[in-house]
Amino acid sequence: MEMWFDTIEEISNPALTVEAQTVPLPQQETFLQDDLMPRDDVDDTEIRGATVRAIRPTSGRREWNAPGVTVEKPVAETFQMNILPIEGRDQIDEQEYDKLQRATLRGGEKRLRELLVADIPSRVRHIALANIRTLEQDTYISWLYGEIRQFNPQNRAQTIAAEFPWKDERIQTAGTAWNDGTVNAYNEFMAFLKEGQEEIGAIDGVMLRAALLAVIRADAPTVNGKALNLVELEAEIQAEIGQEFTFIVNRAWIEPRGVKTFLFPVSRVALVPAGGAVGRRLFAPVGRAIDADLAVPDAEIDVRGQGAFRETSNGGRHWAMQVQLNAAPYPDKNLVWVADTGVNG
Repeated sequence: MEMWFDTIEEISNPALTVEAQTVPLPQQETFLQDDLMPRDDVDDTEIRGATVRAIRPTSGRREWNAPGVTVEKPVAETFQMNILPIEGRDQIDEQEYDKLQRATLRGGEKRLRELLVADIPSRVRHIALANIRTLEQDTYISWLYGEIRQFNPQNRAQTIAAEFPWKDERIQTAGTAWNDGTVNAYNEFMAFLKEGQEEIGAIDGVMLRAALLAVIRADAPTVNGKALNLVELEAEIQAEIGQEFTFIVNRAWIEPRGVKTFLFPVSRVALVPAGGAVGRRLFAPVGRAIDADLAVPDAEIDVRGQGAFRETSNGGRHWAMQVQLNAAPYPDKNLVWVADTGVNG
């Protein structure tokens, strides 16, 4: 990325915020969250609202001179949500700072500042990308598990989960794993699919992992003893449900604390509604995003985007970089239909 600032004095919080908000995504990474849950800007981290459950009421006939039937009103399910900040940080401590100083003895203070000018923005961009991945992980967890998880920053094994009220209603759990020899995975899948159509309406297909797709295909119909290829199987399902259908195989992964983690678990399968969206992601302002007294030439700062901040301590020997994002996913109950199949691997 080409940086417009050249001196350490120009690395202000707004300047770093511009860097954080223009971080390019690596080509090998596919971020589906923009399609699954499009961005929705909000003005506060405390969200209150209501989701209206779709109903189709009827009236009725009455006797002459008698009152008519009272028609039910749409049911509004209220919700309240507090968006907790997503924040990553990095630091150049005194020992690392000392190494930089000794490595730049010939260049003196000028060379040291040149290194910091190059190093600090690169770290900020690295943190910004980590924040995006965290939001992507939250997007899948909220959709597939019906909850928002708060991780202990020092120990990710420690979590606190807040469940959405519709979790048990919209996420099924198989009584017997689909890869158990006593059940037919294809029949289980088709029952899940058809029931989901009744619940959410038109669909684009389902999202799942390749391993679960293999389990379903293993029990799928055959022609003269020959297994259907994927295109043929999709055509078979299309004919059965009366609309277009696609298997969307998700292979995206992240690496929290050095552990490779797939965003979409093998055990889950989820319907993808027509159009692809299963909810929205709420983006609230980051209060520290703009310092009014530090202008950035030609900057377009998104106050609801990522905010980056630098601070020094210990006589300038300790440099800390922080990047904050106030965003959270919010699935639409009426568009969620998920099954925990019990298949692991």
